[in-house]
Amino acid sequence: MSNGGIDEAKQRARPPSIVLTPGMPVAAAATHALQTGLAALKFYEPAALQGEIEGIHQFRVSVRRLRAAVELFVPVLHANRVQFYRADLPLVGHCAGAARDGDVLQDLIRSNAKALDPMSARALTPVYQALADSRIAAMRELSNFLQSKRYAKVCERLASPLTRKFPPDADLRRMAPRLIEPIIRICLRTGARLRPESPPTAFHRLRVRLKRLRYALEMLDPPAGKHASKMIKRLRKMQDELGEHQDSVNTGIWIRQFARTQPPPETVLAAGALMQYVGERRVKLAARALHQWKKIEHSGILIKVIGDFTERSQLDEVPSAE
Repeated sequence: MSNGGIDEAKQRARPPSIVLTPGMPVAAAATHALQTGLAALKFYEPAALQGEIEGIHQFRVSVRRLRAAVELFVPVLHANRVQFYRADLPLVGHCAGAARDGDVLQDLIRSNAKALDPMSARALTPVYQALADSRIAAMRELSNFLQSKRYAKVCERLASPLTRKFPPDADLRRMAPRLIEPIIRICLRTGARLRPESPPTAFHRLRVRLKRLRYALEMLDPPAGKHASKMIKRLRKMQDELGEHQDSVNTGIWIRQFARTQPPPETVLAAGALMQYVGERRVKLAARALHQWKKIEHSGILIKVIGDFTERSQLDEVPSAE
């Protein structure tokens, strides 16, 4: 495994990013989004297969952006293709995620272990070995999947999306409100159910929804006015909070599972102390994330984003000359 990021050649070559322009026919925009997303996936695939930490991370991000593109263009893509993408893209993400989660867990455990006394910190050595072993297994699973017929079929169907038929004047600018509003509405519904006592799954659900919204807004370039630009910044900040919260949740789950493998007693004690510390940290992160969300919710900015897209879609709707 390489401990660095993408090699120099990859750093010089910039990966493709999904950027759509308002005048694009909506079916062409959907096709472009999925094909560009696939190109980004293939760009990072070699580094991911080599086990590079940053390569795996970016490969996983590419899968998430593809899933966001699918959700954005649900009204445009054929229903059977939407069903296929929703079923199979998560499998690609899961394989990359298993390796990526191990890297994140190791970094988080090492960082939080600094809060323990030196003897307890040293007792965590079996934890790091178990994480290394699980990463090897995860890399084997990722390699096997990326060489499978199923992955080849995913790539084939991303390269050739099936879209519905639309009138010639159905461009991205006119269709944008119809595309973005359902994504915003589901964020609002998911966030409205969030409470201080909500389980970690509720915070994670909101995190997934907001991440898809952010990726969708970033695709619709240039953003529809100042509200969308401001919303992207707020989403990035909130996702940092929610991401750290979910990392804490995953750490606690993994430590509990590790404790069942009957490690040495001193390791069990150290892992328990670490789990308590991480748990307390998770509670604080949940409170901060909820506070951030309430600020977004009360500001009404998400409704204003819909309004901006709607206003923009009507800019050139003036009577044509006879």
